[in-house]
Amino acid sequence: MMDTSAINSSTALSTSEILALVNQYIGVDGGYLGDFNQRTHADFYQEYCNLTIDPNQYKGTTRERFIAIISSVPPRDQAAIIRGIINKFPIGKGPRTRTTEMLTTLQRIVQRLESGTPTITGCAGRTRSGKPCQAKAGSSGFCSVHDPAIIERQRLQREAQEVARKEAEILRRPLLDIINRIEDICRVRGWRTQTRYFDEETAKHAVVAAYRQVILLSESATLIEIEIDEHNETAIKFRRDPFYHDEGTEDLHLAIRKGFNLPIEHPKPPTTLKSRQSVALEELENLLHRFHRVAAFFAKPDKYGNILPIQIEADVQHMLYGLLMSRFDDIRPEDFGPYRAGARSRVDFLLEDEKIIIETKMTRTGMNDKEVAEQLIIDIERYQAVPECQILVCFVYDPEGFIENPLALKRISKNQRERLK
Repeated sequence: MMDTSAINSSTALSTSEILALVNQYIGVDGGYLGDFNQRTHADFYQEYCNLTIDPNQYKGTTRERFIAIISSVPPRDQAAIIRGIINKFPIGKGPRTRTTEMLTTLQRIVQRLESGTPTITGCAGRTRSGKPCQAKAGSSGFCSVHDPAIIERQRLQREAQEVARKEAEILRRPLLDIINRIEDICRVRGWRTQTRYFDEETAKHAVVAAYRQVILLSESATLIEIEIDEHNETAIKFRRDPFYHDEGTEDLHLAIRKGFNLPIEHPKPPTTLKSRQSVALEELENLLHRFHRVAAFFAKPDKYGNILPIQIEADVQHMLYGLLMSRFDDIRPEDFGPYRAGARSRVDFLLEDEKIIIETKMTRTGMNDKEVAEQLIIDIERYQAVPECQILVCFVYDPEGFIENPLALKRISKNQRERLK
């Protein structure tokens, strides 16, 4: 039974000292420690150290077994093992690191282990010029520069960093290859490139910007977005850079698509006024159908008791103006058309870009269907003289249900428009 009570003593061998003994003094070749084999290693402890130790109780190579044994015995047994190593492996043979200085360091360690008193000596290492290191040694017998454990740890760190670098390079390579191909296509066409974004974590997404001078002190630019999906399929999208011109970018996009055998996108036809009007009318119709729902919501008091009721036609116009601003850009309220029959027709709302005029009305007590119909006919006639009016939308808000036949009003306004064409 081994006495392990002093194994953790401050005088016991440190990991650095054990590694220096193993790697620098004894020497290791392919996992074998010096010229030990299983038999000579088993005989070593009784023959050279006068210790009863069976290496076969430990697993691993002779190096691993030796380290496990010398790490587990008390300081005095460690000293006996080092003395045995010095006797078995004399100076002048073995690795080049088995030097006189190394032997001296081991002898000092033996004295420390046998006396139980830690000693501080000079570093056992040598400088690059071969001269003894003058730095103060730590518990390992070496300074931090020459400490074998630190050197080994740094080596392992460098190896791990190199492995990580190679793995990152493998991960990045597909996306880098795509970027390089895009840069080549741009370069031969006179465009310079800059990688605006590269996803370092997944290497699945990047954005490349391409620039080309078009006129003096002015440049054209485009953004090329690259994405690799989970099936390693590549998607390339193009976006306009709002701070630059876009002259020549369509030709560059076409060249890149051809270079990657991507589908060729045919340019979309320009949006016409007629198509804009159709979209605007659809949005306007949906908005007007929801007007009463919005008005009813604001007519209810909030938690502070505030309400926004609609009582007169001006209230309708005020709320409708706010709703229109959520859908359209150029809205001109209360514009005026030219004179007609000695008076100017007032336009409630003009959607300038769509050439649509919106006329609003709100029913009140005493207003019947005939009166509303007459007002609509007059409005339709007046707006014929307004050049901006290509489409007239009449919005009659009847929250109290004063109008008895709304379908008849729609037919009257439709017939009137057709008569005036």
